[in-house]
Amino acid sequence: MLGCRDRGVSVDNYQVLRDTKCPAVLIEHGFHTSREEVEKLKTSAYRDKCAEAGAHGLCEQMGATWVPEMGPQGLRTITQDSVKYAAVDDLIEMIKRV
Repeated sequence: MLGCRDRGVSVDNYQVLRDTKCPAVLIEHGFHTSREEVEKLKTSAYRDKCAEAGAHGLCEQMGATWVPEMGPQGLRTITQDSVKYAAVDDLIEMIKRV
């Protein structure tokens, strides 16, 4: 989706994940040690793609269907068990702000 090398899933004992009181995931869309990745991350279009890719991946892991359409009040929606949810839009906006 982003044209990056897939480094796979790592299950490690990271403090940021271990010490949280709620479900958590750590997503890396690039490394500051790579000039090419830094240049991509400077563009809002690439950051938007990263946010959408992250939301899409989370939906996939949770068994929800990604629905790239506009729902009520302009929110993106996901469908799980025939029920549409708009929470993914909040996730996308939160990731964009980081």
